[in-house]
Amino acid sequence: MPERAAAATPGAVRALERVEVLEALAASTGASLESNRVIRVEAAGETFTTGHEVDFRMPGGSVERHTVFLDGKGTDRPGVLGLRSEDGEQLAAWIYPADPALPALAAAVYPHSAAILLGRLGLDAQDLGLEVLSYRPGKRAVIRTTTATRTLYLKVVRPRLVENLVSTHTQWLAAGIRVPSVIAWSPDGLIALDELPGTEASALIGSGLIDDSSGFLAELSDLRDRIATVPSTRDARASLASRLRWYGRRMTQLIPTDAKRVAGLTRGIQSMLDAAAGPSITVTIHGDFHLGQIFVDSPESSKIVGVLDIDTAGLGDPADDAAALWAHLITSAALFEHRGNAHASATARTLAASLRSTWDLSKTAPLDPAHRTRTVAIAATHLLGHALSGILSPAAALELAEALVKDEKALTAL
Repeated sequence: MPERAAAATPGAVRALERVEVLEALAASTGASLESNRVIRVEAAGETFTTGHEVDFRMPGGSVERHTVFLDGKGTDRPGVLGLRSEDGEQLAAWIYPADPALPALAAAVYPHSAAILLGRLGLDAQDLGLEVLSYRPGKRAVIRTTTATRTLYLKVVRPRLVENLVSTHTQWLAAGIRVPSVIAWSPDGLIALDELPGTEASALIGSGLIDDSSGFLAELSDLRDRIATVPSTRDARASLASRLRWYGRRMTQLIPTDAKRVAGLTRGIQSMLDAAAGPSITVTIHGDFHLGQIFVDSPESSKIVGVLDIDTAGLGDPADDAAALWAHLITSAALFEHRGNAHASATARTLAASLRSTWDLSKTAPLDPAHRTRTVAIAATHLLGHALSGILSPAAALELAEALVKDEKALTAL
């Protein structure tokens, strides 16, 4: 099962191995737990979803490998097994791809059943090839599908969201923003989408095309202005700032020796949010705005030609998109540095610095005097979220968020 997410940090792994729960899961089938490797840690509401690559020793002596997911979102759902951890947390368990929230997933990831699905949608399934590009437990998955005649993408979502998402794609296209066109869909949560032209912008950081002098940030500003004009009848994904206290508690669990620093940081972020109140104007936003969602014309051009993953879009605070972009750039810089790509890391940091100099990526921002303060607070919260997901180390996230809040408070005081 391919994953785009980075491996979890050692601290997150130690805190969320959940070994005793997996042992109980194995015992429920008459097996024993041979090995357990945490491959995914993701914040999910007031709990974590963890993914585990496990080997079960079966009664006959053979070993079976499975990918198991555990979350604390309740066991009153069909298709999950309820288990209790040693600390009393009630957890739900399922084996991938039998995700209880995504009933279409199991059929979409295997060639034989996927061919049947495509046939029911009236689509060609000859010479079918499948590649799982991303999977967010309980939320969505994307499978690249190639046939003898075309490439398309199967997006698997929760069934109750599918009609609204199809409508959102139609509205964005009508507003002149290129998003994947819906080819076909089914009410069980499956949408077949066409392929966007161009190249993912995040893949071009460090190429010389996506940098501070290329006009790319101005292109992003124009895109944000056009997104703001798209009619929306629903709210965007809730701001990460709404989960600040929970993030603070989880960070304390990961780095208990820095508990006082974490508490001070969360108080500082909260005071900024309180001072900035809510947005004075809400517009349509993307809801998960970063360079992995933006497609540019080609490896030779930084002209933006498409936008991905508008599942999170709707009416919201423009500060949320600006904050998400900045935090993603800073996180990308850290990942590039870890991989030894110093040039790409420096480019990402330069873009982040240019963005931070104004925090203003849309025409709506100057209409809201508290936009800058809210953006800073939300961006700092995003850094904590990246730490909990294992993309940044908790120590690095804490240091970056502290510096951001401290500097912006000093600027405000001046």
